[in-house]
Amino acid sequence: MKPMILIPSLLAALALSGCAATVSSRVPVAASEIWPSERFMEAQAANALILERSIYPWHFLPGTAEPTPLAERRLELLGRYFGPQGGSLLVRQGEAEDTLYRQRIALVRQRLAAAGADAARVHIDDAMPGGDGLESMMAWRAYMAPFERTRGGAGQPAAGSAAFTERGIGRP
Repeated sequence: MKPMILIPSLLAALALSGCAATVSSRVPVAASEIWPSERFMEAQAANALILERSIYPWHFLPGTAEPTPLAERRLELLGRYFGPQGGSLLVRQGEAEDTLYRQRIALVRQRLAAAGADAARVHIDDAMPGGDGLESMMAWRAYMAPFERTRGGAGQPAAGSAAFTERGIGRP
């Protein structure tokens, strides 16, 4: 090999051999950086629970009125939220017998009171979260109203467009 090629190659190899660095792929994170994000996620979960205000059959051990650890946490948080003013809570019966459901309700009231709620002022019901919902035809009317106003004016859809009728969607 020619010395003109050999010398620069050896110098390059020698220079590059010292460039290897051990870099950890894991960046250390300080506890002060983790704490705010955990607190933020806990607050989001608590806000969602307060908005939903529901206890489901899977929050109890199967066939018992014994709450799961998740149910304990939910009831403790809801009890603190309701406080002396009370509120409403949905406890779903599911497939539980009436006797078991009544036992679960009694336990829920007891745990809410232990967490600071006035259990007598907490209204417990077996209903769907969010209420009964909206009748589909009413939802359709509300959805179509802006389109009908802009297309046909005076509440009438434009010629040839889908029109709302009492039976559903049809042609004018």
